[in-house]
Amino acid sequence: MHETSLCRRLLAQVLDIARSRDAKAVTAITLRLGPLSRIDPVHLIDDFPLIARGTPAQDARIEIVTEQLRVHCPACGAESVTVAEQPCCGRCGNGEVRILNGAELLLTGVELRT
Repeated sequence: MHETSLCRRLLAQVLDIARSRDAKAVTAITLRLGPLSRIDPVHLIDDFPLIARGTPAQDARIEIVTEQLRVHCPACGAESVTVAEQPCCGRCGNGEVRILNGAELLLTGVELRT
């Protein structure tokens, strides 16, 4: 499963942060997730405690901030928010847009107990 692999990499990154700050536990992890990331947030939230069992992050709460898909339209110059299923310009409807963001999975916060 794709999410399980991501959980392992996320756990390694979080544990590195916790070790570098001599933390006893990780209490919360905040992620920014784009609609084009193809990651199921439910699986991510469900898988993480299983992967983190026995580590300082085992009881960490996962918070996911979902980003909107933003595009730039070369036809009219507008930047707008659109849907991942059929990205198009919010101003003129042009379907040939440049994606500005939306594929990200970023670790944006780690709350530690020292």
